[in-house]
Amino acid sequence: MQYWLIMAYRTQGEGSERIVNTNDELAAIEKVCASMLRAWYGGNPVEMESVLHDDLAKRGVVEHPRTKKSVISHSGKKEMVEATRSGIGKIPEGEWAIETTILDYSETMATVRVRSAYLIDICQVAKIGDEWKIVNVLWKPWRTPPWFPS
Repeated sequence: MQYWLIMAYRTQGEGSERIVNTNDELAAIEKVCASMLRAWYGGNPVEMESVLHDDLAKRGVVEHPRTKKSVISHSGKKEMVEATRSGIGKIPEGEWAIETTILDYSETMATVRVRSAYLIDICQVAKIGDEWKIVNVLWKPWRTPPWFPS
């Protein structure tokens, strides 16, 4: 089933319509979110850099290794690209198990849940020009990743 979204614009007092294939937009949104996890698990910093907005705010709900209390970890684009480059999250491709679910969508923003081998990410993406970019992520492990301290 295909969905179409018609957006009406006013330009200099005249009305105009732009027809957008919603299926293409939804596919692009899912692709950018899945690409973040493919980059992480594949150790591909170029792909990671391409999908993150420069002002990315990534926060994780994790257990502090000593106190065992929940804490919030903070990362930005630079930290994510460098961590990806280091290969810390790299696992065999057959184990990635990336599933995306769009929770909310408009013509310029969306919220997407991504479940993968070890993580659940709630991504907020924005359409910047003609590209979708990840601007915020709240994440948590749903099982202990191999890169977590034991």
